[in-house]
Amino acid sequence: MNSSAALKILQRSKAKAPAKPELSQPKLSSSQANAGYTLLELLVVIALIGVLAAIAGPGWISFVNQRRVGAANDVVLRALQDAQTQAKNKKVSYSVSFRTPSGQATQIAIYPTKKLDASGVSIDVDPTKPTDLNPSAWKSFGKDLGIKPGQVILGTNLDGENKAKTIVLYNPTNATNKITFDYMGALATDADVDPPLTVVVGIPRGNTPIESTVRCVQVKTLLGSITTGRGKLDKSSNPQGCQI
Repeated sequence: MNSSAALKILQRSKAKAPAKPELSQPKLSSSQANAGYTLLELLVVIALIGVLAAIAGPGWISFVNQRRVGAANDVVLRALQDAQTQAKNKKVSYSVSFRTPSGQATQIAIYPTKKLDASGVSIDVDPTKPTDLNPSAWKSFGKDLGIKPGQVILGTNLDGENKAKTIVLYNPTNATNKITFDYMGALATDADVDPPLTVVVGIPRGNTPIESTVRCVQVKTLLGSITTGRGKLDKSSNPQGCQI
């Protein structure tokens, strides 16, 4: 058999070979094509989400409140520590005052306790007078933390300079009540630290904080020892500050 005859036979065999079946996608039934969520299924899912939210919601709110109060308490602690450090570094007395302007958040000011008057005599700085203390010295409490007015309440038991009373008053308005550190970072010898000088923060419920959220900073000794802790309010009508 010559080569041309072999070639013709090969071509005929290819032409007669059955074609391979093409793969095709299975057709979906009408019920499969229209498959989806029923109204009942959606209602069940929504109900489950509501139940989970009701369970997890209070826990999340409590977590956020605890973090917020902890951060606010740190602001108070840093303010007192800053005043104490500046007093020691600059060898002059430094004070920390608190005030709550009407309709605004509580403010904190750190400033030198004394100034020289026109005749060169050293006098006390009155934090309520713009001529003594520049208004820019007052910093909104918690603003850098994104804390809005009314989210955290602040109170003190201050009753003058380095003087304490037995109850804490919230949203303080008397800025002349202050904590002052001398040039050594200690309190003056006539300071009254029984009870300790106390600043309290917490999540407000009316005019007082919720007891479980209370945090505090205290100056407990004449040497200027500063401590922090969780507070516990007295059950009487006049809340006592922090019990560390």
